[in-house]
Amino acid sequence: MDNRTFKVYGQAYAESGDVTATLTIAGQVVFNGPVLDSTTVRDGQPRTSNLLFEYKLLASQIGKLSYSLAISGGELCLGRTKYNLLPVAILTETWIDQNIPDLTNVSTSAQTHMASTFGEDRLGSTIYDALVAGSLTTPTDEQLQVLIEANNTQGPEDVFKWDNDDRKNALIDGEEIEGWAMRWSPSWWPIIDDGSTFTCNWNLDPSTSFTQS
Repeated sequence: MDNRTFKVYGQAYAESGDVTATLTIAGQVVFNGPVLDSTTVRDGQPRTSNLLFEYKLLASQIGKLSYSLAISGGELCLGRTKYNLLPVAILTETWIDQNIPDLTNVSTSAQTHMASTFGEDRLGSTIYDALVAGSLTTPTDEQLQVLIEANNTQGPEDVFKWDNDDRKNALIDGEEIEGWAMRWSPSWWPIIDDGSTFTCNWNLDPSTSFTQS
């Protein structure tokens, strides 16, 4: 099974030696070792985005995951994460807007096109047969979800984008991070001191990744 690669960015500083990070996701240690750069001295809010470390998860491992990052040997400012194996749409937004703009009156020709494009293996026999027959004029929420999933295929390994995932209940050493809901953004990173642990509930959703730096 394919593994998705994650690249963690931010800045770290150790007076001597290296900052060490131990990252545990869904109860599994996915990284444990020195980060790639421990030389960036922080002056105020962290701004330097260096690649700190990489790890892998199964591509199928998405959704709500526990996240725990323990730091020793110095300070680590946790920035954004990039990852690969991102969903790619088979049918373009332009085609969807032109042919099924409101999903309440899907034409026979549009149904035929979806059936031939996705195929029975991706759709399942019930929805595939309905599209071929032209009877799926107004899909239910469940049928629509099947069509959405069928329209997404896995992208290449060499394309990485920034995460834009929801991270809730963020704590450092069990204490709430003030203003987390407003501040978690590309320009605000939690500062994890030597001996401290950052935790959160991570809703990993590759469909929300974006290209901005």
